[in-house]
Amino acid sequence: MKIKKTVVTTLVLCGLVVGCSEEKIDEKNNSQMDIWSAMDARDAENPAFEDALLAENWLALEMLGQVGGAGCEKLVPYIGSENTMARIAAQTGAAYCYGEAVTPALLAQLDVADEQFEKSKILTALSFSGDPAVTPVLIESFDPENVASVYALMQKITYDRMEATALTSISFDAVLAETSNSETGFANAYFLVRLQGIDQIYTMDAVVEAVGAARDPAVKKLLVRLLPQFGDAVSSALLALAKSEVGPAKIEAVRSLGRLSDPTSKAYLASALNQPDGPLRQLAITALARRDVEDTQITEVIAGAIASTDEAVASVALESLMQRSPAEGLKQAKVALWSSSYYLANKAMGQLAGVEEGRSILAQYVAENSGTKRADDIRLILDPEAGGGGAARPTPSADIRASYQDAKLKLHTTRGEITITMLNEAAFAATSFLQLAESGKMDGMLWHRVIPNFVAQAGQIEDMSISDWGTIREEWFAADHVIGTVGLATVGKDTGSTQFFINTAYNLHLNGRYTVFGEVTEGLDVAMALREGDIITKGNCRC
Repeated sequence: MKIKKTVVTTLVLCGLVVGCSEEKIDEKNNSQMDIWSAMDARDAENPAFEDALLAENWLALEMLGQVGGAGCEKLVPYIGSENTMARIAAQTGAAYCYGEAVTPALLAQLDVADEQFEKSKILTALSFSGDPAVTPVLIESFDPENVASVYALMQKITYDRMEATALTSISFDAVLAETSNSETGFANAYFLVRLQGIDQIYTMDAVVEAVGAARDPAVKKLLVRLLPQFGDAVSSALLALAKSEVGPAKIEAVRSLGRLSDPTSKAYLASALNQPDGPLRQLAITALARRDVEDTQITEVIAGAIASTDEAVASVALESLMQRSPAEGLKQAKVALWSSSYYLANKAMGQLAGVEEGRSILAQYVAENSGTKRADDIRLILDPEAGGGGAARPTPSADIRASYQDAKLKLHTTRGEITITMLNEAAFAATSFLQLAESGKMDGMLWHRVIPNFVAQAGQIEDMSISDWGTIREEWFAADHVIGTVGLATVGKDTGSTQFFINTAYNLHLNGRYTVFGEVTEGLDVAMALREGDIITKGNCRC
């Protein structure tokens, strides 16, 4: 699957004019710089927007959508514009609004749109709407042979947590059959894994057969994730996959065994703890932790793994013990909180915060260690609304952005080197991370959250100077979240700071929700091999 980059910027530079003069191009480029800055400032009333629209620089409509609120109200009249470029830009911007203000105009335009391209744009925008009136429209528009309609409903069901049985008008036989299609298979498999109640619409044999028929490894991995919904009856099929597959499908098979309760799969997971493969041991511990809480044998095995010299294994064992035996887990987490390892301490914070006694332990730590990075981390965990990352970072000037254009970020890690090419469409986020590297503040950062078949996330470091780096805003229009793209980690709109993640799977449900600001162009194998606790030893800006 190729990275989808926005093409709107180049299309709208000269509107619909063919053969623009240099003077006209300069005028458009200056206007564009102004609206980019206004967008980053989240200033819908900035006259740069009005000037751009008068000059038919329709990129302003996309920018207004990113601003949100009053910005979305300003683009509504353009959603049904007679000007094709203006209309498409407004519909694109509407996808970033996340509200009901744009919904009536989108629904009205969907009824009269002739081109499939425009209908796809509208469906995408509707999929991010919180308006319940949108759901039946997306269901009615669903066609397993139309990728855009599949992804639109996928976005809606993902965040509305819909059951498969609620989609009575959809032909699920056609959806499953489509998973073997090289063009539409991935979209349909991705759609299915966002649903619960799969066992109510398919037989186990039908899904097992679809897994076997899948030739695309990405599709197979997704279909494997459906199997545990059939319970212990699927144990033999999952065990066969765990023993014979490699890569993503094996990861999902082992992970899925945690949702079963039969003794054969339990024995396999227990044996995996004796393997030299660290990542496999982590998966096995996580899977075992999800099984019968009353099984003291499993709890004892997990508790023993906390002593592992492999910190990633020890960390997941601590997390798992907290799930099964909170009292024992609290003792171990308190030890980890005070340990010399910032990685283990950081993981312990999250576990302690989940129970009242643990929060008391954290509060005591803050009282005794004020002014330290761990205390600062704990403060934000205990009170997320207290804010973090400092004030909003100033919007970088056009000259600063230009100086970083086409720049690369080289990360020296304990697994090897990773080179990230920054995307100019997300210039503000890219600039911030390049400046972070230039200042030396990436040196020593942890890969603190690594989930196989999902993401490898970095940005935590035991350095108080990072606390006031400042927040950066979303720039949602750069690219899809596919393998190797680099995203901005946030806890809500415009809350980005120093944390970022590398997609190690196709995470298209993150599109339009997390900014993509780069892509790994060298060292993807290193990125895929990262484990929790690994470190960025040095970050370089290759400008």
